Amino acid sequence: MNDDRSAFAPIDLHSLSIEMVDSDVDCPIVLCDDFPGFPVKHFCMAPRYESYVDHVLIPNGMVKDRIEKMALNIVTSFGNDKARSVTLLCVLKGGFRFLADLIHGLESTIRARGTSLPMSMDFARIKSYVNDKSAHEPIFTGLENPEQYRNKDILVVEDIIDTGKTMRSLLKYLESLSPRSVKVAR
Repeated sequence: MNDDRSAFAPIDLHSLSIEMVDSDVDCPIVLCDDFPGFPVKHFCMAPRYESYVDHVLIPNGMVKDRIEKMALNIVTSFGNDKARSVTLLCVLKGGFRFLADLIHGLESTIRARGTSLPMSMDFARIKSYVNDKSAHEPIFTGLENPEQYRNKDILVVEDIIDTGKTMRSLLKYLESLSPRSVKVAR
């Protein structure tokens, strides 16, 4: 795979023509290229990692707080849409850890609000590279029962959206299954 980050064009999230659940899409947290990071001495870190880390770019607490805020936005969004339940579709492998943290945030938010939003999970694997070369069309696996998505509210959980090509392909496929709604957690 090409390590030159300049080869990746930034994605205009609005160009995906889908509803992003997170209401803060217009004001993302941005780290400038020249941001030096935070000194390691300000964080708890296992001694075995200290010699490998010069600075911390995004503190763990910031990530956790951001996921908690996303969970609140998701519960509010699906509540406003009168969703009866939500299918969380996790894009493996990277999305799994994000999904686990997000579910914890969703459950905490639902419990704190005293509301109900039944959730089910499903998993998909998407290959957009074959032998370190970009595939013409992404290859989907794990979506063997397309009927289960008909008239359902789906929340796609993905950890990274690079150029948006793979996400567009997945969303196009999901829309062909006639869901009630498809949203992306990001």
